[in-house]
Amino acid sequence: MDFFEIIYGLMYGEYVLEGYRVPLSHIVRHEFRPGSKASRIWQRAGDARERIARRLGTDDEDPDLLAMVESYEELQEYMCRRCYEYGRLCLRPARRGGQKGKRHAVHRRAAQ
Repeated sequence: MDFFEIIYGLMYGEYVLEGYRVPLSHIVRHEFRPGSKASRIWQRAGDARERIARRLGTDDEDPDLLAMVESYEELQEYMCRRCYEYGRLCLRPARRGGQKGKRHAVHRRAAQ
């Protein structure tokens, strides 16, 4: 399990934190806790799925409805992972001397 999966799991509430500690559980919040913005959005999506199922005369476990929801969940995890990876790239310390070639230009100007 990589660092992203730990953070993502904590955000989704995938860990039972009573009894043992998960790294970062003191920092990363369960975003789907009752009353949270994420739980309200999730509820709205679930309600819409049920309404669509009723209109189609099926239940909310309809294969196409499930495929839609699962695809959005997969897309969300992919986009979250990409944001996480971009964030890590942006936070990496810069190489000594900054951007390639920039240090030499500064030294040339100072010598003049």
